[in-house]
Amino acid sequence: MENSSNDSLSWLHGLDEYLLYKNSPAQKYVHEFISMNYSEDPYPALKRLIVTAHEQPSLDEQTFQRAITFFLQAFAAIATDSDKELNIVEWTRISQLIHPDENLFTKLNRYFKYYEEDGSIADAFSRSQIKSKTWMIDELLKIQPKYNNVLVIGAWFGQLIDAFDGKIKFKAARCVDLDRESCVISDTVFNAKTLKNYKVKAICTDINTAKLYKTGYEWDVENFKDQKVFKEKFLPDLIINTSSEHMDENWFHQLRFKQMSSDPIVAIQSNNLFDIPEHVNCVHSVDHMKKKFPMKEILFEGELQLKGYKRFMLIGRI
Repeated sequence: MENSSNDSLSWLHGLDEYLLYKNSPAQKYVHEFISMNYSEDPYPALKRLIVTAHEQPSLDEQTFQRAITFFLQAFAAIATDSDKELNIVEWTRISQLIHPDENLFTKLNRYFKYYEEDGSIADAFSRSQIKSKTWMIDELLKIQPKYNNVLVIGAWFGQLIDAFDGKIKFKAARCVDLDRESCVISDTVFNAKTLKNYKVKAICTDINTAKLYKTGYEWDVENFKDQKVFKEKFLPDLIINTSSEHMDENWFHQLRFKQMSSDPIVAIQSNNLFDIPEHVNCVHSVDHMKKKFPMKEILFEGELQLKGYKRFMLIGRI
């Protein structure tokens, strides 16, 4: 997560970045909260938020007053020297009322309905996470915008697929993660609309031990609602791992050994945050990364400077 003295503000920066990338009308609304912190005079931003709420025809008087109360609380948390913290759960609820057509706010509300005490969502949508994901999407678009099957390794909440937003087109996608709860969130929150016929589906498994053949991966697909399971063979032509610092290279060498018939494009990100205990496989540079993940053809290599660290990326064929 981006290091910050105000995690909720870092989270707002991430949402701002995400909505700007999507060209969403709600981006300006999010930016008003950030303006409270950085503007010499924060009051105009507060006034604009109140006007926005007043112009929303779907708000009744009680809901409008609730929004105003929250805006004042947000102002105290962001624009003053008080010890108050921004309530991101209530922020999301109010934001959905103000912008009911923004799918991200709907999804975040669904998330907080079941995971109100969980803080992982702020990390998933921090500015650094968003900038890293959109960087990868933009570079993939330059190489190839359409795929049959997309595999995301270490997919977390499946939010990367959500960020594709029609830019990267595909027939099916699988979001693999070891954490079962993250897989459930992927299916029920961020990729719920594309769960039908399993166009996008979370797979709870260890990618290092998943069976891999020249014709693709074989794994169990579980319906997390009724716990029914069936076997699936999945042959990806795009493999993404933005979490390679969290795992060893076994998954990569397995791909090198099997040489799948689809000859997939493989996109990998890592970073130089060695001091985080969960980061067991960081790199110092792109050259260091190329030694860990040797490719027969490199389509892109580069680094992205973020707040306090660098993220490195390789895209190519193994």
